[in-house]
Amino acid sequence: MITYEGNFSRILSSIFGATDKPPLGSAPAHTISIYNEIGGITKADNLVLKESCEYCLQSEDFFIDPEQLFPDVNTLGFKRSEIKDCIEILEQHGYITVSHFIGGGLEGYGCRYQITEYGFETYAAAYIANYSGIVANVISEVVNNQMNSNLDLQTKTAQPITLINHILTTLESRGHVNLVKYLGGNIHVYNVAASLRRLLAVS
Repeated sequence: MITYEGNFSRILSSIFGATDKPPLGSAPAHTISIYNEIGGITKADNLVLKESCEYCLQSEDFFIDPEQLFPDVNTLGFKRSEIKDCIEILEQHGYITVSHFIGGGLEGYGCRYQITEYGFETYAAAYIANYSGIVANVISEVVNNQMNSNLDLQTKTAQPITLINHILTTLESRGHVNLVKYLGGNIHVYNVAASLRRLLAVS
């Protein structure tokens, strides 16, 4: 017999590639920061991605100015040259997209960057407590309760609007919903695909 919880695990695995396995080892970096291992990148890259995504959650903005987030004396304790290397590596791995510009001198970052959907999903899976449960809750509200506003979903789930927007955008990119995004940040779900409804059907 398939339980409700088991069915949600199947849904999340199908949509987001989620797993019920715990993150690979949690360990301190060379500072007081705690990190969860992400395959293919170093601890430094990992922590820069983490710091960037946490900034996005707080600021409700996926665009980052490294001059503000990582000044010469920064919370991670990394040198500017180290962070510049991390930004380059994160872009190579598809976690961020970087816009370069002229100016800022030889020591400046000379860029701004944006967290990609893939980058934020990687961060969320590694660092947000009960992320799979949050996703399952959003899906349930959309399918079962016809909740079609990102603001209503934020209120219902008590999660940051940036996280709600990311989940909805990911569902759209996987073909499970259609969205209308308005100036000002409102998002409206105007179509729920049969694929998402079928995944929610408890056998």
